[in-house]
Amino acid sequence: IKSGAQEFVKGFYESPQQQRVYKESSYTVRLPFKDDFSSGAINDTLWSYHNGVYLNNHMGNSIPSQWIITFDATNHTYTPYDTTDRDRTLWGDSLVTSYIDLSRENPNSNIFLSFYYQAKGQGYMPKIADSLFVFFKNDAGIWEKEVAIAPLDTNIFLQEWLEINDPKYFHSEFQILFTNRATLGY
Repeated sequence: IKSGAQEFVKGFYESPQQQRVYKESSYTVRLPFKDDFSSGAINDTLWSYHNGVYLNNHMGNSIPSQWIITFDATNHTYTPYDTTDRDRTLWGDSLVTSYIDLSRENPNSNIFLSFYYQAKGQGYMPKIADSLFVFFKNDAGIWEKEVAIAPLDTNIFLQEWLEINDPKYFHSEFQILFTNRATLGY
């Protein structure tokens, strides 16, 4: 799979205005799963849900692909999710894969998620409380946090590798959720 502590994701967003329901995926894909967004569009066969993410080719520095996804804590009209408190940290944008059928694989299959990330690029440096999160959906349908990446004061893309080797992830409706925590003030 290549693109770019447990925590149960219920009550994920702090207010009704930010509440999002991840729709059931219309598609199931098999390995290999790869998307570098080179088509210039978010492929609805690979991604079941995207909210607020910004597909672009100019917000990063020395991007590793022609296009990147930016998590900027604004909605599709570029309005911040919360305009009343600039120092509030909240859940921001999200990108969810379609179902990935891992039922034919096993924990010894050497399956990894690999993606690149850059904290600042051509935008503002994220605040210390901001992070990029990656969640995996287990066989009980619960999102479990795999990693939270705090912003580093670097302006290069870094690559992350996450091994998928827990038996609870080897089912036909496995999904990956990328989301961010963001402080709106700058």
